[in-house]
Amino acid sequence: MLRGLWNRIAKRSFNQNSRVLIAPPAAAGETVTQNNIEYTMPAVTRAIQLVSTDVARLPWRVAYHGDGKEVTAKGGTLNTLLNSKPSAWLHSYAWRRHIVRETMIFGNCLCHIVRNGRGDTIALEPIDPNAWTLQYEQPTQEPYYEVTDREGNRLHLEPHEVLHFRTPGGADGLMGNGLLTTGREALSLYMVQSQTNAAICGQGVAPRCVIKHPGRLSPELGEQIKTKFEEAFRRRNAGGTVLAMDGMDIQQLRVDIGTDILELMKFSVQDVARLTGVPLALLFDMSESSLRANMQEQNRSYLDGCLVQWMSMIGAEIKAKLIRETEKFIAWDTRELSRGTFADQVAAVSAASMNGIMSRNEAREYLGLNSVLGLDEVLVMPGAKTVTEDFSDAPEY
Repeated sequence: MLRGLWNRIAKRSFNQNSRVLIAPPAAAGETVTQNNIEYTMPAVTRAIQLVSTDVARLPWRVAYHGDGKEVTAKGGTLNTLLNSKPSAWLHSYAWRRHIVRETMIFGNCLCHIVRNGRGDTIALEPIDPNAWTLQYEQPTQEPYYEVTDREGNRLHLEPHEVLHFRTPGGADGLMGNGLLTTGREALSLYMVQSQTNAAICGQGVAPRCVIKHPGRLSPELGEQIKTKFEEAFRRRNAGGTVLAMDGMDIQQLRVDIGTDILELMKFSVQDVARLTGVPLALLFDMSESSLRANMQEQNRSYLDGCLVQWMSMIGAEIKAKLIRETEKFIAWDTRELSRGTFADQVAAVSAASMNGIMSRNEAREYLGLNSVLGLDEVLVMPGAKTVTEDFSDAPEY
């Protein structure tokens, strides 16, 4: 029955014209919607793609703490499902990229949990963001999800039947606020700035002019002169030589458009960084020398201030809805993002191998190199005791 329920939900049309406007009009005069948020503002597009793909490419697994370290949980189908094909149409990478992208834009992403007769999870199917709403039972005020399928039928899903990924927001914490809400004013301003810049460039940087003629011209002749002038000196022909005839006088008209538009757009890019947690350097804004000099610190800031929040949110929702054992959790491997340069990696593993933290072959494996015969022993610094020596003379605390 659940599979049939999902089939009706999954076949819902993704008609762009049917999508509603989420955000109300902003003071800048342009409304940012799901249809234009990724197509008119390059910094927003970059931030969404960067965060969603970085979360998608990180290795993850169901694990538990054992023998002082994280151990991958054996048995069960959840590990296989999360790392292979959670959805009938999306593999693990595409599925995670989709849920992060949708959550960033809308603030919420809903996935239907499909289970077999034994109660095992066999699929996690995303639901169209415009096909569901959060409702409350009366008079108990218990929340539930009302999903509209392709045929227009309203389906009732309980909270334990869905994965609800959400960003912070809302009075009760049950619904999140995405960029369409939190970035309503800032992104609207960014969009207007992009449109203004495009309008200026669309003129081919041609001078704004007033053409004066000593005689009286008919409206038709005046329009012809204007049209021919614009065709001759716009776009590729901008900056050419103007030849005035019949006593015509051409005067350049200066129009003050206010503060430099490029400086305003830099400020909007900074707003995108503030909204998403992505450092400016990763949005390819290298205007400040300090950004180029502190790339490693920015990568660490990006991991701690942005990606960790997404990993924690996704892991907590999966643990609450899909993992029965309380000691198990979702573990992420972030070494790929925090390794730094090759020189930094070599310095770190050299210090670790010389201080008995790891063997030389373990250091080579960390760097992606093959093992070498005879390098499996852990080195001990001169004067240090090995694990087999007697520590009876050690002071007691």
